Amino acid sequence: MSFVEKVLPGARLFDAGRWFDAHEAWEEHWLAETDGTKRRLLQGLIQIAAALHKLHVVQSPLPAASLFAKGLAKLDACP
Repeated sequence: MSFVEKVLPGARLFDAGRWFDAHEAWEEHWLAETDGTKRRLLQGLIQIAAALHKLHVVQSPLPAASLFAKGLAKLDACP
């Protein structure tokens, strides 16, 4: 399975506003991924999805902001 095929199901869930489900879909691949750059990308996506879940569902803006910042930093570090 290509990396895009691993990321796409989570991206569709994310776009549908199903952030927790996107987080779960990506986490499965993050746990198995051995390439450091791909792991960082997946972790950044996971953290952003978790941040949106915390903001919109749990309504915890401060933890959401912290996760969002961590996720963006990981994505910024990717080529």
